[in-house]
Amino acid sequence: MSSGYFGGLAVIALASLCVAGCDGRQPSAASRKADVYASREPGSDAAPTNDASFQLLAADGSTRFQAVRDVITQAGKNCSAVTRAVLEGGMDGTDEWRVNCADSGNWQLWFRPDGGRDVDHCSNAKCS
Repeated sequence: MSSGYFGGLAVIALASLCVAGCDGRQPSAASRKADVYASREPGSDAAPTNDASFQLLAADGSTRFQAVRDVITQAGKNCSAVTRAVLEGGMDGTDEWRVNCADSGNWQLWFRPDGGRDVDHCSNAKCS
C-alpha cells in the first residue's frame, strides 16, 4: 500500500476525532455575558451582610457595574468602565467587593453598616 493511502487514512481519522469531540457550537452570547457579570468568584461561598451588597447582587450585571463605577467616581477616583465586580465576603454588616476598571485597574470597595463606603486602589491584583 502506498504512503498516500495511509496519509489519507490518518487525515480521515483525525477529522473524525475532531468532529466526535466537538459539536462545533460556540458559547452563546448570554453565557459569555453571564461570566463577565459574575458576582462571585467560581466556587466562592461569599455571603453579603450589607444592604448595599444585597441590592448589588439583585441587580442585573450592567446595572451592578454602573453602580460600583458610581461609588468609585463619587469617591473622586477614575473609572471609565467596570470590567469585573465580585463580592469577596461580608461580616457583621461590612462587605468587601473587588472591582476592576478598564482604565485605572483594581479597586477594593468596603460597604460599612453605617452606610459609609471606603474605596481603595489596589497595588496588586490581590489587593494585599
